[in-house]
Amino acid sequence: MLKQASGLSLFMFLFPALAFGAGLEFPDNGAMAMGRGGAVAASPDGALALQYNPAGLAKNKGFHLDVEYKLSDMNVTYTPNTSEAAVSNNGGIFPAPAGLIAYGFGEVGPFSNLAIGAGGYGPSSIGVVEYPVDGAQRYALVDSDYFIAMATTSLAVSWEDWLDVGFNMQMAVGRAKFRKAVYGGVVEYATAYGADYDSVSTVDVSGSSPVWLAGITLRPIEGLSVGLSYRPQFNFEGDGTLTTEVSTLGQALGVEAEGDKASMVVPFPQVARLGLMYELGKNCLIETNFVYEGWSAMQTIDVVPDDIKLVKGALEKELPSIQIVRMYRDAWSARVGGDWAVIPDRLTLRGGYTYETSAIKKNYTSVDNANWGRNAVGLGLSVNLWGAWLDLGYSHHFIPSRTLTDSKHEQTVSPCLTSATCEDIPAATIGNGTYEGSFDIFGLAVRVPFSELRGDM
Repeated sequence: MLKQASGLSLFMFLFPALAFGAGLEFPDNGAMAMGRGGAVAASPDGALALQYNPAGLAKNKGFHLDVEYKLSDMNVTYTPNTSEAAVSNNGGIFPAPAGLIAYGFGEVGPFSNLAIGAGGYGPSSIGVVEYPVDGAQRYALVDSDYFIAMATTSLAVSWEDWLDVGFNMQMAVGRAKFRKAVYGGVVEYATAYGADYDSVSTVDVSGSSPVWLAGITLRPIEGLSVGLSYRPQFNFEGDGTLTTEVSTLGQALGVEAEGDKASMVVPFPQVARLGLMYELGKNCLIETNFVYEGWSAMQTIDVVPDDIKLVKGALEKELPSIQIVRMYRDAWSARVGGDWAVIPDRLTLRGGYTYETSAIKKNYTSVDNANWGRNAVGLGLSVNLWGAWLDLGYSHHFIPSRTLTDSKHEQTVSPCLTSATCEDIPAATIGNGTYEGSFDIFGLAVRVPFSELRGDM
């Protein structure tokens, strides 16, 4: 039965752009955090408070500026269990900035300190992924280029020396552009069929959604800090375009697309962090964190085309709303790290370790991101230069290999336009084979306490 080869059924895409933690986004932001294995939730400094625990903002007195920059490199290789060649990510190094401007007013009314801040941070993820357009992975993803920023305003207060409370209002603002192949052959799929049967679909969407983050830090006894932060589940709503480079076969059949608008809803998980930090003497501390991420909220991704039609002559078909099944599960991580002030107030060394489970079930593994569970080690240092602090961090993430024989991913196929009632070709299972991955992350931060440098404090 004849099939048209437009790729507008691209709405069966994977959406790797906007996600957090153990789902599709990692590792952690911040040079200090990555050097300590992500264990900073008890009492984070500077811009780290925006993501980990806004109560940490209450540590600021006077005017502070914090600028962060991170470089991430994701290594992923997929070797299919067919005769097709292995493919690897060639997206290169991905940069992500962060920054905070904060001011601590000191004693205000019943508070021993009141601090405000504004800033933002980029994704804890890899925003540029690139594979061959004719590679074995093409029905899952060809390439992606995306970014999300968490624009944040913060308020934090302290009661004496034992309690800090903080609250963030955030706007998740993002844009994603990526491509994937859609099969439009006239017979059921086999690897012998080449690019003549493939359309390449491009998704270009953007949107914004509000969310909040609250945190608290308690110091019940001298030397011990207990931090807790929580961000609720929310939905990211995006609008954009779905466009298609029609396959050679589709062009020969005279297939065209009318309309290119669509919207989608992506569920985001609730995230809870618990941190315990203990000072081992004056110049050393150790911290442990436990993080829960409610990824079971993402069972599907809902995509709604806005009057997009496939047309061949007098025959046309409207693309219906769909649900992309993800079936994620909740995930958790344990982190431990510490600081050692080798030269007090001048040089601090740190190290840490992270163990994290994966929200991605084995038979839903794909090439969009290598977060199939991880073990990570981090190293870092902070050095005081003329009153400002320079932080450096590095972490390597060991990702366990996965071999799939029962993948739940299916190829996207183009609707049939032979007649108004013709049936589509059955979708082939894709994604079986072996997946290998790792991450290398570098971080740099500059923390400037301007009021202290001027002698105001």
